[in-house]
Amino acid sequence: MPGIEVFDQREEELVLDIIRRRMIYRYTYNDTNYQQSYCYRFETAFNQYLGSRYSLAVSSGTAALRCALAALGVKPGDEVIVPAYTFIATLEAVLDAGAKPVLAEINDTLNLDPAALEALVTPRTVGIIPVHMLGAAAEMKEILAFARGRKLFVLEDACQAVGARYGGQAVGTLAEMGTFSFDSVKLLTCCEGGLVVTKDPEFYRRADRYHDHGHIHNLSLPRGREPKEGAGFNYRISEIHAAIGLAQLQKLPDMLENLHRNKNRIKNGLKLPEGFSFRRLADPHDNATFLAVLAPDGTRAEAVRKEMAKGGVAPAVLNYWHFEVNRELAGGSYPKTEALLDRAIVLPINVRMEPVQLEKIGAVFQAALDTVG
Repeated sequence: MPGIEVFDQREEELVLDIIRRRMIYRYTYNDTNYQQSYCYRFETAFNQYLGSRYSLAVSSGTAALRCALAALGVKPGDEVIVPAYTFIATLEAVLDAGAKPVLAEINDTLNLDPAALEALVTPRTVGIIPVHMLGAAAEMKEILAFARGRKLFVLEDACQAVGARYGGQAVGTLAEMGTFSFDSVKLLTCCEGGLVVTKDPEFYRRADRYHDHGHIHNLSLPRGREPKEGAGFNYRISEIHAAIGLAQLQKLPDMLENLHRNKNRIKNGLKLPEGFSFRRLADPHDNATFLAVLAPDGTRAEAVRKEMAKGGVAPAVLNYWHFEVNRELAGGSYPKTEALLDRAIVLPINVRMEPVQLEKIGAVFQAALDTVG
């Protein structure tokens, strides 16, 4: 899965170019040469790839969420609905804004259940953050319709789903704002990095100011003479990280093609026992970074995982950083989410997998299913 699998001379060339030019900071550039900035080039290329209007490269996916929440005007006392199953950063960004994360149950897509939303809305609810977990889109049609009817914002957390699509559109571009993560284990990696995307110029302006201490980024002025506009923090990304991201983005179509081929070879070779099913996809165009099977119950799922581990194939660990800590932070009980995660057998898919490796994984997975099922 990680983009580091395809690191080669292209990433090296771009990083060395920055070092040789000694231009490691995007705001070293001014209004006459800013198009040479790797941050600018990365953002521009991403806009073209996504079909978005504005992209803002930042230091992490967590930073992207925080900047987007600032742009959307989230404040202390507000409530934001997030799925119970998500990486803790989604909740942390809401808490850092002074707001309260309200957890929603998931369904068999392993994403937020639109049917759970109605019961969670209060007079303090301002928005919803659907998270496209394990590389596949949430049910955005239903979520967007619900939000529009109640005048709530929708912020897509696409940190695990770069390259996935929903209804022919790139995830992250379906709502008011979207966010991506490019850390060391992501499909597209900058080593560390993130991205905020939007089609709204005002949301972009607010996020841009917030990610850099309130700087207005008038490149015709010396940086030290710029006025401050609003609150902010340092969530800037370096030129080096952006250059790595640009090199990775150029490789993304080939990476996605490999992932789909590898995933389909394993999936199409499996014969699921009665009561087992593949995770339901809201749209078949995921980014193929994971293959998920749902067992009839947690006991059989755990037995399959143990049999797979005996054969040298280790399923992903889902529950702690992506559910249990969220429950500790937000409180409450989420039996549907807990049961689904207990039932889930999730296999990470890599970009580069040899035929013999794919054959072994498929055989071990099938043998485990046959033994338990």
